[in-house]
Order: sequence, then structure tokens, then C-alpha cells
Amino acid sequence: MGDKLYTDFNFSLLEDPRFKEESVREELIAPLIRDLGYSNSGHTQVIRNHGLKHPFVSIGSSRKNITVIPDYLMQVNEKPAWVLEAKSPTEEITDIKHIEQTYSYAIHPEIRVNYFSLCNGRHFALYNISRPKPLFYFSLRAIDLYRGMLKELLAPTNVFTYPDETLSKDLGLHIKRLGFSNSDTILIIGSSPLFIIKYDDNLFSYSAPIGDEKTAYLGTFDFDLNVAQQLRPILGEKNFIQLMQPTNGRQLHFNLDRKLNLNIRIALPEKENLIENDKEIYLPLLIKEFVY
Repeated sequence: MGDKLYTDFNFSLLEDPRFKEESVREELIAPLIRDLGYSNSGHTQVIRNHGLKHPFVSIGSSRKNITVIPDYLMQVNEKPAWVLEAKSPTEEITDIKHIEQTYSYAIHPEIRVNYFSLCNGRHFALYNISRPKPLFYFSLRAIDLYRGMLKELLAPTNVFTYPDETLSKDLGLHIKRLGFSNSDTILIIGSSPLFIIKYDDNLFSYSAPIGDEKTAYLGTFDFDLNVAQQLRPILGEKNFIQLMQPTNGRQLHFNLDRKLNLNIRIALPEKENLIENDKEIYLPLLIKEFVY
């Protein structure tokens, strides 16, 4: 990798209460950004505190205000590439509040980047918006072990060729990361499943895309027998009787004979139950009510 990035920096300075966020930005983050290939010359731009025309994110009937603007927005040919939020050494970058705030900015329609990061001088964390856990989380003292891998993802020539491009953007993870809790309910207008899966006599589920092409997420929606009863007037008596047949220990696949636009009131599950396979990581949402 060549010369060390922080050859002359004394990390014991992080213990000095006078070493605050501004010092983290100047002494540690600025050299890292330059090392990754970004500056305010040529085809890259480093924009500080880039505000939003519409500082909120909407999900169905609910809206979350964006109150924190990350310190850095990196651009390539004037296109947003990734964001970085700086914190003081006394703040934990694993604090869910900081992660939610930075994520909300990263996925905003005016920004739309796949990567967001946080750094407090002690540690650096890099996230992909489609994954629940950080891609990297390491002590900044060990930066030279990670520089090559960071460049593979974030360098201007690489940042738009996402290795996770086949990973579905999951609505459940999205809602959770925006800071909603399981006590919040959200009205979703127009979910259109192709089929319903009946896992057992009290667990039904379907998946459907939510949003437009630019902000599309895939939602997985679970509901119990009580909620399933609300489908009777929607499906019609014959189809409803077929859906209600006993599973007898088998998983049943119920194909819909026509396109439905189901309005649903949803919530996060009480217990987080992430499901992962080769192509997706998702958090099923709970349907509380079918809304007519």
C-alpha cells in the first residue's frame, strides 16, 4: 500500500477533551477522503453539509424529518457517490440514532447513494443501504489494513459498480433503519401480490414491490388468521375458501387469479427476525389490517 496514511498522527490526542469533531475532520477524515481519490478538482467533488430542498422521507402514510445533514457528500461527475458523517471521539458511531440519521440522508430521493459511513476518529464504519450490518467496522489505527478494500468499493472509478447490485432493497430494513418502532403503524396504498403463501394455519405471507421505479423496495408482509379473515370480500367466497383450507403440515401456495391492489396498515414485528439468502436479506413486516 506504500506509505502509511497517518504516519505523523498521535492517536493519544483523541483522549484530549479539546480534540473535538472539527479536529477529527481536519486531521483524520480529510486525509482519508483524499486517499480514496476525492478532491474538489477534476471529476470529483467533496461537498460539505449539502442541504436538502425537502428534508424528509415518506413511507406510505408516514413521514420522517431529516434533522442531521452529514458532513461530507462525495460526488463523481456531479453525481452523488457516498456520504460520511463525522463525530467527536466521545460519540459512538454505533449509536443507532447516528446510523438512522445518516441512512435517512443517504436514501433521500435528492441523494440516493448506496454507501454511507461514520467516523469519530477512533473507528470507521461503512454501510451499504441494503444490508443491516456494516460492511466494515474497524479501528482507525488499523486503517492501512483496510485502505485497499475501501478503494475497491469507494474509489471514484469503482463506487457506481455495486457488488451488491443483486441484493433487493428490503422495505422492512428500510423502515427499521428510518427509526420507526414496532408501536408505529404505517398505511401502505396499493400493494400488489402475485400469490399468497400459507405457512401454517395461522401464518400467511406475500411479497410485493412498494414505491416507484426510482424508490422501489420489496416488502414481505406476514399476517395471522384473524387478519386473513378480512380478505373474504376482496378475494370472493370461492377463493377465500380455498385460502382457508388446512395446511396439514404443508406449505401452500395460493396463486391469485387477478391483480389486487391491497391497502394495508403495517408495523414492524415485535421480535426482529431477519431472513437471509444468496439474493436478499429481509425483515418481514406485520399486516395489522387490510384497509378498504
